[in-house]
Amino acid sequence: PLSALLLGRLWCGVCPIAGIGELVERIKRFSRPVPRIFKRLDFWMLLGAYLVVEYVEGVIAVDSRPGATAGFLVVILGLAALFTVLYERHAFCRYLCPLAGWLGAYATLAPFEVRGNKKICQTQCGQHTCYKGTDHTAGCPVSLYPASVTSNSECLMCGNCLKNCESRGVQVNVRPPV
Repeated sequence: PLSALLLGRLWCGVCPIAGIGELVERIKRFSRPVPRIFKRLDFWMLLGAYLVVEYVEGVIAVDSRPGATAGFLVVILGLAALFTVLYERHAFCRYLCPLAGWLGAYATLAPFEVRGNKKICQTQCGQHTCYKGTDHTAGCPVSLYPASVTSNSECLMCGNCLKNCESRGVQVNVRPPV
């Protein structure tokens, strides 16, 4: 929680579970659009995933049985890999990761934010490379357009939008925690 309070969801950018998914996607990737129901139930899916994880951890006694812990981790890694291969842009992280909502809530208090300057984005940019990416750097891994971001709850603070913006319309700001 302390890292999320200070740096937002930066942890998500180095998460080993997402990393396994990214390794698997190098073999095969379908990049289907995320189903609309995931987008409509965004918060509720995160809450449901968190509650399921809490329940399963208690039922199979993850904290006291190493075999149960290993099995549980294999299931989580398998789901992350499956969702990364099937759907575009970190669908597991955005819609099913049991930590995402929790870290997102803490991230809203972080003193740093990545935001796009709407004037620059609307007048000087036609490519939207912050969102789409370039040949050298991927676009936003969670499909955020910096000019329309209003909260730190979903931004991973990965910096891809900063690297890709040729118009300097995206910046990291220091702000009072809200």
